[in-house]
Amino acid sequence: MLKMKKILPLLICIIFIFSCGNHDNEKTIFILDLSNESLLKSSPLEGVDDESDSLINLSSTILKSRLDRYIYENKSSYFGGNLPNLNRGEVSNQIIIDFPLAFTDLEIARIKDLIECKGKIEFWETYNFSEIYDDFLNAFESSPEFSSLISKGFFIPNITSEGTISESPVIGDIHVEAKDLFDSLINEDYFLNLWDKDLYLAYGAKNHNSMGEDFHPVLALKMNGIEGYRLDGSVISYASVTRSEYDPSQIVINLEMLAPGKNGERKWFDITEDNVGRSVAVVLDGEVKTFPNINEPISGGRSQISGVFSLQEARDIANVLSLGELPLDVKVSDYIIKK
Repeated sequence: MLKMKKILPLLICIIFIFSCGNHDNEKTIFILDLSNESLLKSSPLEGVDDESDSLINLSSTILKSRLDRYIYENKSSYFGGNLPNLNRGEVSNQIIIDFPLAFTDLEIARIKDLIECKGKIEFWETYNFSEIYDDFLNAFESSPEFSSLISKGFFIPNITSEGTISESPVIGDIHVEAKDLFDSLINEDYFLNLWDKDLYLAYGAKNHNSMGEDFHPVLALKMNGIEGYRLDGSVISYASVTRSEYDPSQIVINLEMLAPGKNGERKWFDITEDNVGRSVAVVLDGEVKTFPNINEPISGGRSQISGVFSLQEARDIANVLSLGELPLDVKVSDYIIKK
Protein backbone atom coordinates (compact mmCIF):
# COMPACT_ATOMS: atom_id res chain seq x y z
CA MET A 1 0.00 0.00 0.00
CA LEU A 2 2.88 2.32 0.83
CA LYS A 3 4.51 1.66 -2.55
CA MET A 4 1.24 2.39 -4.33
CA LYS A 5 0.99 5.77 -2.55
CA LYS A 6 4.47 6.64 -3.81
CA ILE A 7 3.81 5.42 -7.35
CA LEU A 8 0.40 7.11 -7.77
CA PRO A 9 1.70 10.74 -7.86
CA LEU A 10 4.35 9.63 -10.36
CA LEU A 11 1.70 8.08 -12.62
CA ILE A 12 -0.43 11.23 -12.43
CA CYS A 13 2.59 13.34 -13.36
CA ILE A 14 3.40 11.08 -16.33
CA ILE A 15 -0.20 11.21 -17.56
CA PHE A 16 -0.23 15.02 -17.22
CA ILE A 17 3.02 15.37 -19.17
CA PHE A 18 1.72 13.04 -21.88
CA SER A 19 -1.58 14.94 -22.18
CA CYS A 20 0.28 18.25 -22.48
CA GLY A 21 2.74 16.85 -24.95
CA ASN A 22 0.18 15.59 -27.43
CA HIS A 23 -0.26 19.17 -28.71
CA ASP A 24 3.21 19.15 -30.28
CA ASN A 25 1.95 18.36 -33.78
CA GLU A 26 -1.02 20.72 -33.69
CA LYS A 27 -0.87 23.82 -35.85
CA THR A 28 -2.99 26.29 -37.76
CA ILE A 29 -1.68 27.85 -40.96
CA PHE A 30 -3.15 31.00 -42.50
CA ILE A 31 -2.34 32.03 -46.07
CA LEU A 32 -2.65 35.79 -46.66
CA ASP A 33 -2.84 37.81 -49.87
CA LEU A 34 -1.74 41.45 -49.61
CA SER A 35 -2.70 44.11 -52.12
CA ASN A 36 -2.78 47.77 -53.02
CA GLU A 37 -3.18 49.54 -56.35
CA SER A 38 0.45 48.91 -57.32
CA LEU A 39 0.41 45.23 -56.35
CA LEU A 40 -2.85 44.62 -58.21
CA LYS A 41 -1.22 45.87 -61.43
CA SER A 42 1.84 43.63 -61.10
CA SER A 43 2.18 39.87 -61.47
CA PRO A 44 2.81 38.17 -58.10
CA LEU A 45 5.21 35.75 -59.79
CA GLU A 46 7.41 38.57 -61.14
CA GLY A 47 8.24 40.07 -57.76
CA VAL A 48 7.42 43.54 -56.44
CA ASP A 49 9.13 46.92 -56.44
CA ASP A 50 11.11 48.12 -53.44
CA GLU A 51 8.30 50.32 -52.10
CA SER A 52 5.74 47.49 -52.20
CA ASP A 53 8.27 45.11 -50.66
CA SER A 54 8.77 47.54 -47.79
CA LEU A 55 4.98 47.82 -47.27
CA ILE A 56 4.64 44.03 -47.20
CA ASN A 57 7.36 43.82 -44.54
CA LEU A 58 5.70 46.58 -42.49
CA SER A 59 2.33 44.81 -42.75
CA SER A 60 3.98 41.59 -41.58
CA THR A 61 5.46 43.38 -38.55
CA ILE A 62 2.09 44.90 -37.57
CA LEU A 63 0.28 41.57 -38.02
CA LYS A 64 2.91 39.75 -35.96
CA SER A 65 2.41 42.22 -33.10
CA ARG A 66 -1.39 41.95 -33.32
CA LEU A 67 -1.30 38.15 -33.20
CA ASP A 68 1.28 38.02 -30.40
CA ARG A 69 -0.99 40.25 -28.32
CA TYR A 70 -3.99 38.06 -29.19
CA ILE A 71 -2.16 34.96 -27.87
CA TYR A 72 -1.02 36.82 -24.76
CA GLU A 73 -4.55 38.05 -23.91
CA ASN A 74 -6.51 34.95 -24.88
CA LYS A 75 -4.14 32.00 -24.70
CA SER A 76 -1.96 32.97 -21.75
CA SER A 77 -1.18 29.33 -20.88
CA TYR A 78 0.41 28.98 -24.32
CA PHE A 79 2.31 32.28 -24.29
CA GLY A 80 6.03 31.97 -24.90
CA GLY A 81 6.86 29.06 -27.16
CA ASN A 82 3.58 29.12 -29.05
CA LEU A 83 3.66 32.50 -30.78
CA PRO A 84 3.00 32.56 -34.52
CA ASN A 85 5.72 32.59 -37.15
CA LEU A 86 5.23 34.83 -40.20
CA ASN A 87 7.09 34.18 -43.44
CA ARG A 88 6.86 35.40 -47.02
CA GLY A 89 5.06 33.00 -49.34
CA GLU A 90 6.10 31.53 -52.66
CA VAL A 91 4.46 34.42 -54.50
CA SER A 92 5.63 37.94 -53.79
CA ASN A 93 2.45 39.35 -52.23
CA GLN A 94 1.79 36.41 -49.91
CA ILE A 95 2.43 35.89 -46.19
CA ILE A 96 2.18 32.54 -44.41
CA ILE A 97 1.28 32.54 -40.71
CA ASP A 98 2.11 29.38 -38.79
CA PHE A 99 0.55 28.97 -35.33
CA PRO A 100 1.76 25.95 -33.30
CA LEU A 101 -1.82 25.61 -32.02
CA ALA A 102 -5.12 24.24 -33.33
CA PHE A 103 -7.99 26.72 -33.02
CA THR A 104 -11.76 26.27 -32.83
CA ASP A 105 -14.04 27.59 -35.59
CA LEU A 106 -14.96 30.59 -33.43
CA GLU A 107 -11.30 31.37 -32.80
CA ILE A 108 -10.54 31.03 -36.51
CA ALA A 109 -13.26 33.59 -37.34
CA ARG A 110 -11.97 36.00 -34.71
CA ILE A 111 -8.34 35.70 -35.84
CA LYS A 112 -9.42 36.15 -39.47
CA ASP A 113 -11.21 39.40 -38.53
CA LEU A 114 -8.15 40.56 -36.62
CA ILE A 115 -5.88 39.86 -39.59
CA GLU A 116 -8.15 41.48 -42.19
CA CYS A 117 -9.00 44.58 -40.14
CA LYS A 118 -7.34 47.53 -41.89
CA GLY A 119 -7.26 49.46 -38.63
CA LYS A 120 -8.18 52.85 -40.11
CA ILE A 121 -9.59 54.82 -37.18
CA GLU A 122 -11.21 58.24 -37.60
CA PHE A 123 -12.95 60.73 -35.32
CA TRP A 124 -15.82 62.62 -36.98
CA GLU A 125 -17.99 65.50 -35.93
CA THR A 126 -21.72 64.86 -36.28
CA TYR A 127 -25.09 66.45 -36.93
CA ASN A 128 -28.08 65.86 -34.70
CA PHE A 129 -31.01 64.42 -36.65
CA SER A 130 -33.11 67.45 -35.70
CA GLU A 131 -30.61 69.70 -37.54
CA ILE A 132 -31.03 67.90 -40.86
CA TYR A 133 -34.64 66.82 -40.52
CA ASP A 134 -35.86 69.24 -43.21
CA ASP A 135 -33.40 67.69 -45.70
CA PHE A 136 -34.60 64.24 -44.68
CA LEU A 137 -38.24 65.27 -45.13
CA ASN A 138 -37.52 66.66 -48.61
CA ALA A 139 -35.92 63.37 -49.63
CA PHE A 140 -38.80 61.37 -48.18
CA GLU A 141 -41.44 63.43 -49.97
CA SER A 142 -39.53 63.57 -53.28
CA SER A 143 -38.56 59.92 -53.71
CA PRO A 144 -41.09 57.07 -54.17
CA GLU A 145 -38.29 54.54 -53.50
CA PHE A 146 -37.36 56.18 -50.21
CA SER A 147 -41.02 56.47 -49.19
CA SER A 148 -41.48 52.78 -49.99
CA LEU A 149 -38.57 51.77 -47.73
CA ILE A 150 -40.24 53.60 -44.84
CA SER A 151 -43.79 52.37 -45.51
CA LYS A 152 -42.58 48.74 -45.73
CA GLY A 153 -40.62 49.01 -42.48
CA PHE A 154 -37.21 48.62 -44.09
CA PHE A 155 -36.13 52.07 -42.90
CA ILE A 156 -37.28 53.25 -39.47
CA PRO A 157 -36.71 56.99 -38.86
CA ASN A 158 -35.47 57.99 -35.41
CA ILE A 159 -38.70 59.74 -34.50
CA THR A 160 -40.83 58.85 -31.47
CA SER A 161 -44.50 57.89 -31.74
CA GLU A 162 -45.28 61.38 -30.40
CA GLY A 163 -43.37 62.90 -33.32
CA THR A 164 -40.29 64.00 -31.37
CA ILE A 165 -37.19 64.17 -33.57
CA SER A 166 -34.01 62.67 -32.15
CA GLU A 167 -31.23 64.93 -30.88
CA SER A 168 -28.66 62.19 -31.59
CA PRO A 169 -26.69 61.61 -34.83
CA VAL A 170 -28.77 58.50 -35.60
CA ILE A 171 -31.33 59.38 -38.28
CA GLY A 172 -32.84 55.89 -38.31
CA ASP A 173 -32.23 52.18 -38.86
CA ILE A 174 -32.00 50.38 -42.21
CA HIS A 175 -32.78 46.67 -42.61
CA VAL A 176 -29.77 44.64 -43.77
CA GLU A 177 -31.72 43.39 -46.80
CA ALA A 178 -32.42 46.96 -47.93
CA LYS A 179 -28.99 48.42 -47.16
CA ASP A 180 -27.68 48.18 -50.74
CA LEU A 181 -30.77 49.92 -52.15
CA PHE A 182 -30.62 52.61 -49.47
CA ASP A 183 -26.92 53.12 -50.13
CA SER A 184 -27.48 53.55 -53.87
CA LEU A 185 -30.30 56.05 -53.24
CA ILE A 186 -28.38 58.33 -50.87
CA ASN A 187 -25.41 58.45 -53.25
CA GLU A 188 -27.40 59.57 -56.28
CA ASP A 189 -26.77 63.15 -57.41
CA TYR A 190 -30.45 63.90 -56.85
CA PHE A 191 -30.18 63.09 -53.15
CA LEU A 192 -26.76 64.66 -52.71
CA ASN A 193 -28.23 67.94 -53.95
CA LEU A 194 -30.92 67.75 -51.26
CA TRP A 195 -28.51 67.19 -48.38
CA ASP A 196 -26.28 69.77 -46.74
CA LYS A 197 -22.97 69.65 -48.67
CA ASP A 198 -21.11 68.63 -45.50
CA LEU A 199 -23.50 65.78 -44.60
CA TYR A 200 -22.12 62.26 -44.91
CA LEU A 201 -24.26 59.26 -43.93
CA ALA A 202 -22.47 56.28 -42.40
CA TYR A 203 -23.53 52.96 -40.92
CA GLY A 204 -23.07 51.57 -37.45
CA ALA A 205 -22.60 47.93 -36.48
CA LYS A 206 -25.46 45.54 -37.21
CA ASN A 207 -27.88 44.94 -34.33
CA HIS A 208 -31.02 42.89 -33.68
CA ASN A 209 -34.43 44.37 -33.00
CA SER A 210 -37.05 42.85 -30.71
CA MET A 211 -38.33 40.72 -33.61
CA GLY A 212 -34.90 39.23 -34.22
CA GLU A 213 -34.37 41.15 -37.47
CA ASP A 214 -31.04 42.77 -38.34
CA PHE A 215 -30.70 46.52 -38.84
CA HIS A 216 -27.84 48.99 -39.19
CA PRO A 217 -28.13 52.41 -37.54
CA VAL A 218 -27.60 55.26 -40.02
CA LEU A 219 -25.66 58.22 -38.64
CA ALA A 220 -25.25 61.80 -39.85
CA LEU A 221 -21.55 62.70 -39.91
CA LYS A 222 -20.19 66.16 -40.68
CA MET A 223 -17.51 66.52 -43.35
CA ASN A 224 -14.42 68.45 -42.32
CA GLY A 225 -12.22 69.22 -45.31
CA ILE A 226 -11.43 66.75 -48.10
CA GLU A 227 -10.83 63.75 -45.81
CA GLY A 228 -14.01 64.33 -43.83
CA TYR A 229 -12.77 63.29 -40.41
CA ARG A 230 -11.40 65.73 -37.85
CA LEU A 231 -8.68 63.43 -36.48
CA ASP A 232 -7.22 60.05 -37.41
CA GLY A 233 -5.70 57.17 -35.47
CA SER A 234 -2.09 58.16 -36.06
CA VAL A 235 -2.24 60.12 -32.77
CA ILE A 236 -2.99 56.99 -30.71
CA SER A 237 0.01 55.63 -28.83
CA TYR A 238 -1.73 52.86 -26.88
CA ALA A 239 -5.19 51.40 -26.21
CA SER A 240 -6.30 49.08 -23.43
CA VAL A 241 -9.52 47.59 -22.06
CA THR A 242 -11.09 47.98 -18.62
CA ARG A 243 -14.52 47.99 -17.04
CA SER A 244 -16.27 51.29 -16.38
CA GLU A 245 -15.78 52.62 -12.85
CA TYR A 246 -19.40 53.80 -12.93
CA ASP A 247 -20.92 50.60 -14.34
CA PRO A 248 -18.74 47.47 -13.97
CA SER A 249 -20.90 45.63 -16.50
CA GLN A 250 -19.82 48.06 -19.24
CA ILE A 251 -16.60 47.49 -21.17
CA VAL A 252 -14.57 50.59 -22.10
CA ILE A 253 -11.54 51.12 -24.33
CA ASN A 254 -8.93 53.50 -22.92
CA LEU A 255 -7.07 55.61 -25.49
CA GLU A 256 -3.77 57.42 -25.09
CA MET A 257 -3.39 60.02 -27.84
CA LEU A 258 0.26 60.67 -27.15
CA ALA A 259 2.04 59.39 -30.28
CA PRO A 260 5.32 61.32 -30.69
CA GLY A 261 5.22 64.28 -33.05
CA LYS A 262 1.45 64.10 -33.69
CA ASN A 263 0.24 66.74 -31.19
CA GLY A 264 -2.70 64.45 -30.42
CA GLU A 265 -3.24 65.83 -26.92
CA ARG A 266 -3.92 69.34 -28.26
CA LYS A 267 -5.97 68.16 -31.25
CA TRP A 268 -8.24 65.99 -29.09
CA PHE A 269 -8.76 68.86 -26.65
CA ASP A 270 -9.74 71.16 -29.55
CA ILE A 271 -12.25 68.65 -30.96
CA THR A 272 -13.89 68.01 -27.61
CA GLU A 273 -13.96 71.72 -26.78
CA ASP A 274 -15.70 72.45 -30.09
CA ASN A 275 -18.28 69.69 -29.56
CA VAL A 276 -19.38 70.00 -25.93
CA GLY A 277 -22.99 68.79 -25.76
CA ARG A 278 -22.65 66.96 -29.07
CA SER A 279 -21.45 63.55 -30.24
CA VAL A 280 -18.12 62.64 -31.82
CA ALA A 281 -18.28 59.48 -33.93
CA VAL A 282 -15.51 56.89 -33.70
CA VAL A 283 -15.25 55.18 -37.10
CA LEU A 284 -13.20 52.01 -37.66
CA ASP A 285 -12.72 50.86 -41.26
CA GLY A 286 -15.77 52.79 -42.38
CA GLU A 287 -18.13 51.55 -39.65
CA VAL A 288 -19.24 53.73 -36.74
CA LYS A 289 -18.30 51.85 -33.58
CA THR A 290 -19.59 54.39 -31.07
CA PHE A 291 -20.55 58.07 -30.85
CA PRO A 292 -20.00 59.34 -27.30
CA ASN A 293 -21.54 62.59 -26.18
CA ILE A 294 -18.91 65.13 -25.13
CA ASN A 295 -19.71 66.62 -21.72
CA GLU A 296 -16.62 68.82 -21.38
CA PRO A 297 -13.27 69.45 -23.09
CA ILE A 298 -10.89 66.53 -22.52
CA SER A 299 -7.30 67.38 -21.68
CA GLY A 300 -4.25 65.22 -21.07
CA GLY A 301 -4.48 63.22 -24.29
CA ARG A 302 -6.35 60.38 -22.61
CA SER A 303 -9.93 59.36 -23.22
CA GLN A 304 -12.35 56.44 -23.10
CA ILE A 305 -14.78 55.09 -25.65
CA SER A 306 -17.66 52.84 -24.72
CA GLY A 307 -20.26 51.02 -26.73
CA VAL A 308 -22.00 47.68 -26.99
CA PHE A 309 -18.71 45.78 -26.91
CA SER A 310 -18.09 42.27 -25.71
CA LEU A 311 -14.81 41.85 -23.83
CA GLN A 312 -13.35 39.97 -26.82
CA GLU A 313 -14.42 42.62 -29.35
CA ALA A 314 -13.07 45.44 -27.16
CA ARG A 315 -9.73 43.63 -26.78
CA ASP A 316 -9.44 43.16 -30.54
CA ILE A 317 -10.29 46.82 -31.24
CA ALA A 318 -7.75 47.98 -28.64
CA ASN A 319 -5.18 45.64 -30.18
CA VAL A 320 -5.71 47.16 -33.64
CA LEU A 321 -5.72 50.76 -32.37
CA SER A 322 -2.48 50.29 -30.43
CA LEU A 323 -0.52 49.01 -33.40
CA GLY A 324 -1.76 51.27 -36.16
CA GLU A 325 -3.24 50.94 -39.61
CA LEU A 326 -2.08 48.30 -42.07
CA PRO A 327 -0.51 49.95 -45.14
CA LEU A 328 -1.92 47.21 -47.41
CA ASP A 329 -5.24 45.40 -47.77
CA VAL A 330 -4.99 41.88 -46.34
CA LYS A 331 -7.26 38.92 -47.07
CA VAL A 332 -7.10 35.39 -45.69
CA SER A 333 -7.22 33.27 -48.84
CA ASP A 334 -7.07 29.93 -47.01
CA TYR A 335 -6.29 28.28 -43.70
CA ILE A 336 -5.32 24.76 -42.65
CA ILE A 337 -5.76 23.11 -39.25
CA LYS A 338 -3.53 20.16 -38.41
CA LYS A 339 -4.27 18.06 -35.33
